[in-house]
Amino acid sequence: MRLSGSSVINLRPTLPSLPFEALLRQWMDAAFEPAECRRRLERLMEQKKLSPALFNPEEIEKGGRPATNALLFDSFASPARDWTLFAQVKRGPEVLRAGARLPIASVPWVAQLLRAASYSDDVDTLRAMVASGLPGKLGQVFNACLEPAEDEAEYGAWPVVDAPGIYRREHASLVIRSQTTTLLFDPQIFTLGESTHFSRYPRESGPIEPDAILITHPHEDHWHVPAILRHVANRNIPIIVPVVPRPNLLTPEDFASSLGQVGLDARAVPWGDTVKVGDIEIDVLPFYGEQPTRCAPGPAEGLRCWGNCYRVTCPQFSALILVDSGVDPLGDMVEAVRQSTARRGPVDVVLANCRSFPEGINVGLPQYAMTLPFERLRAMYAENAGGRWLSMTLGGPGVAEACIAAQARYFLPYAHMFRGLGRDAEDDTLAGIRAGLAQRGAATEVLAWNPGDVARFDGARLGLQHVEAPRKAA
Repeated sequence: MRLSGSSVINLRPTLPSLPFEALLRQWMDAAFEPAECRRRLERLMEQKKLSPALFNPEEIEKGGRPATNALLFDSFASPARDWTLFAQVKRGPEVLRAGARLPIASVPWVAQLLRAASYSDDVDTLRAMVASGLPGKLGQVFNACLEPAEDEAEYGAWPVVDAPGIYRREHASLVIRSQTTTLLFDPQIFTLGESTHFSRYPRESGPIEPDAILITHPHEDHWHVPAILRHVANRNIPIIVPVVPRPNLLTPEDFASSLGQVGLDARAVPWGDTVKVGDIEIDVLPFYGEQPTRCAPGPAEGLRCWGNCYRVTCPQFSALILVDSGVDPLGDMVEAVRQSTARRGPVDVVLANCRSFPEGINVGLPQYAMTLPFERLRAMYAENAGGRWLSMTLGGPGVAEACIAAQARYFLPYAHMFRGLGRDAEDDTLAGIRAGLAQRGAATEVLAWNPGDVARFDGARLGLQHVEAPRKAA
């Protein structure tokens, strides 16, 4: 790979630049008192010169929804909107960064540049491509991304994907391999943040060469176009993505449309369908949970974080990929697992995030608050203050229920950010899951593993191959 592991690259349709987190924090600081929250929204609109078409501040004191359809839906409706390319790289203490908006006609060329930079070692040809299409500072930063970082080797190396098993990668990324077929889930290389350990990314021991890539949902720690482009390199493989009936604030782009713009083979597969890649069957399950509310009434119809969960059946084992799912007004992931088990039989391994995320008022997902009536937000705030908040994800108790519904032999946690190879990404939630399973008399074995570890079946038994944490990765 020519692109440095310390590089940050983003390429995506341009999104409205709105201060959701600042607004939510201001409302929380005002304890969701309606008159004061209206004043703070109006002041922020004036300071940031936000379009008055996006908000109805007067709805706050009526208990209504202050965001308009222009913000919730219309801002994401045009398939011809321009894109944004951003590049950043660390060179010693210095951080170089630059970005530019791109007309949609230039997106295929940029995608080809990213693919070439992911598999070609011909740096002169790559620099010539950069010079022809990325002038100025953006070209300079991209060229710097082509140079290896001095300390890159000190963060360790990912294990080679060369045998059947489940390989834990960065944050929410997994590789599942059978004897003949390799699936890659939610790659995040080139993102900046906890999902890739802030540009301290391990080197690859060898290419993964997936036969398909599968995407779960649109949050940026799961959906990242440059990471997909890096892993397809110079091959064309299917990218399985969720169906998006209508782009909206919670799913701001149609996966299949965006991948089509960069020249990839996107396949939007509906819930309930089964696809086969090599010798692996993939059941596409609903993605319930991680929505603004756990209970009805939820946001307006179609205003949703659209996603997929997956059941993977290999000749050697089966696995459920439940990622950040949970419960929402449309359904319950535990019930979806129960239905899958009734149709397919017990599963060998369940993989899921086991932390709880508060619904509605969540600084990590500040745009969620914009989708709800203000009266509902006030009630949530009061419940939160009393310690009675509900989780939009399964959390520990929900994970235990999902394992029981799946009649799973093993549970493996994942999607808890990435602190480096071989470093613990979990907390005491695993003890709670074990206790919950034991109370129910369930036989599921909860295993602790770390990014870089590999789970392999030796006959009927699942064993873990642990990777040693490099000293530099802390």
